[in-house]
Amino acid sequence: MDNNGQPFFKETRYAEVNLIHIPFVSIREQLSPDLLKEPKDPATLMLSLIREEAHRLVINLISRKIIFKTIELDLMPARMALYAFFILCGNSSQYPLRHYDGQK
Repeated sequence: MDNNGQPFFKETRYAEVNLIHIPFVSIREQLSPDLLKEPKDPATLMLSLIREEAHRLVINLISRKIIFKTIELDLMPARMALYAFFILCGNSSQYPLRHYDGQK
């Protein structure tokens, strides 16, 4: 469409097309069997391979550290107590308490 919303046709007699080699990569072995039971579009198949890790905020009361992703913060005891207070007041079904044993 042109600026006035009218169909726009272009002469392709002088067009040049350049093709490049793209290697074929099979993802069949990475797909779950449920996805292979019936035909799916490529976008659905590719999105099924994307797995993002859920990041959790770890509050270690013993070592007085707060850890999120790769960031660790040392806290003073008073601030750590404040974090612990809010955790204990929170909704335990949505944010379950997990005991930290020092291992990842």
